[in-house]
Amino acid sequence: MRTWPIILLAIIALLSQSAFAPTEDFYSSPAGFGGNWTNNQSYASQTPDDIVAWDLINSNTALYTYNFQALPASGQINWISLGLRSNFSAPFSGDDRLTLKYSLDSVVWKNLDGTAFSGSNATNQSLELRTEYYPIRVSLSWANLTGIYLGVEGRSVGSPDNEITGIDAIWLRVDYSDIEPPRINLMFPRDGNLSLANDILFGFNTTDALSNISNCSLVINDAANATNSSVSEGIVQYFRVVGMPDGFYNWSINCTDNSTNYNTNSSLKRALTIDTAGPEIILSNPLSSTEWNTTPAVSFLYNASDAIGNVSFCYLVVNGDINGTIASPIAEGAPQSFSRDISNGFYNWSVNCTDSSGIEANSTTYGLFVDVHYPNVSDVSIPDPVNLAVGSTIELRCNATIRHHKGIGLIANVNATLYDLGYYATSPDDRNNHYTNSSCEQVSASGDSANYTCSFQMYYHANPGDWRCNISATDINGLRGSEERNFTVNSLYGLSINPSYINFSALHVGQNSTSDVNITITNFGNEEVDITLHGYAFISGDGLAMNCTYGNISVENERYSLTYGTAYTGMSTLSAAAMQLDTFNLAKQTLDNTNSSRKVHWKIGIPFGVSGNCTGNIVIGAVQS
Repeated sequence: MRTWPIILLAIIALLSQSAFAPTEDFYSSPAGFGGNWTNNQSYASQTPDDIVAWDLINSNTALYTYNFQALPASGQINWISLGLRSNFSAPFSGDDRLTLKYSLDSVVWKNLDGTAFSGSNATNQSLELRTEYYPIRVSLSWANLTGIYLGVEGRSVGSPDNEITGIDAIWLRVDYSDIEPPRINLMFPRDGNLSLANDILFGFNTTDALSNISNCSLVINDAANATNSSVSEGIVQYFRVVGMPDGFYNWSINCTDNSTNYNTNSSLKRALTIDTAGPEIILSNPLSSTEWNTTPAVSFLYNASDAIGNVSFCYLVVNGDINGTIASPIAEGAPQSFSRDISNGFYNWSVNCTDSSGIEANSTTYGLFVDVHYPNVSDVSIPDPVNLAVGSTIELRCNATIRHHKGIGLIANVNATLYDLGYYATSPDDRNNHYTNSSCEQVSASGDSANYTCSFQMYYHANPGDWRCNISATDINGLRGSEERNFTVNSLYGLSINPSYINFSALHVGQNSTSDVNITITNFGNEEVDITLHGYAFISGDGLAMNCTYGNISVENERYSLTYGTAYTGMSTLSAAAMQLDTFNLAKQTLDNTNSSRKVHWKIGIPFGVSGNCTGNIVIGAVQS
């Protein structure tokens, strides 16, 4: 089926356009075109109403030329005519004539058909004063016309009867078509503009060199949105679009002139983004008006997204105030969370987010009741001070009372940590500074409370100084409570000597030991120590090293060295009074199952006058280094 009404409407719309093909006359006048008549004199300001006097004397070869300069028109030339208005005194008799010609260089003249000038183009004598147009049947461009020379030549035929009395004017008539579309300049919004409003003003201006503007249309996303059929050229024009939805757009302007060709032009496209809405925020957990009683840190879950831009940052609002740090960046469409330690009580909470356009949005507000109950640890006790055992361990007990308001049966684990305050509760276990009991023992229980004891085997080389016992209880929800007590570990000085006796074997009178007899001294305390040495035979201070079957050996004859293989004469002599070896510097044990030890090397000299078996005592003491 044909839609005739639609076709008819289209035709009517087409015929209603005010289209035309312009024709312009370029006179030999001062209207901006310049040029000179030439006939041995200059004629300025000639118009179609000013008669140029005929030269009666030279009428046989009278020549008038005119050069047109800088013609301002544009468009496609359809045809060109040479215009002439002449005056014949006897238009119906005689045979004088005017012949027409043109030149592009004022040297080579041609007939109006482009052939060499022959004088064949002539006016007809039919009126006393007449205007005629003679077509130039050669294709010429605007560039040709800016330098064209037009000539009129008076010729006397027969006897000079002077039928030609004057030439009023000479001019070009140019008929041309407009083939250039309107020029369009987009003004606002700028390309890539972000608008925070839904009402948009689209500004532009347009001009057309030869014709008027028939109409201009606003094109949005490649579809015409509005048309203006009364456009003024050279000034700001605009379209206002109200209520554009948020989104991404491209826009341009199309304009059509009212020439015969209905020349149409489209501007470049510009991008436009409209964003008036902030991010969408959905709260997911905790649900509104619920109770939180599982962990001390409440986990606030939400999801944020933005239809146009990106979500730049979000923050948690609790009871109307920003709580904690801002979260950025935000992964849109994925669960996000804030974790906050909040004390028991009732709260209102929401999430606020801002998008990349700077638009802020708030979520709905949820209510939350926080009711978290922790295990309560109290009455922590431990012996203070603690005295260690030389070279051994002691059992050390740290005790506490544990309570839980919902019943002691909710306690899942009780553990304890002993540590030197020079370290941390989280440091690894080490016999010198850190002990852990991961499962303390419940010794009694009643209702919502119980007594626990946490036992430790503390080694003799545990660091002296300030320590702490921390007892922690964890319930079945993972909630944890703890309490601590400080105590002191005393310094311990203790040595182990191996072997416990020295055997110098058999020696002759007057002979000195040549081989070292070694004893190993081990630090069985928790401080670095030096040692003291002295010797006696019967009682301390008797000045003897040994009592023999016959005679005695003086204390100076028994000697020692800390260096293996030292000659007897180079060794230190034992004394009757205790003397400190302040360079002994025996460190305390630091590695498990690796003792801290050092050797002392001994020799003896046998004086004359003694014989038999000899025995004596060496006293080794530990002192602070």
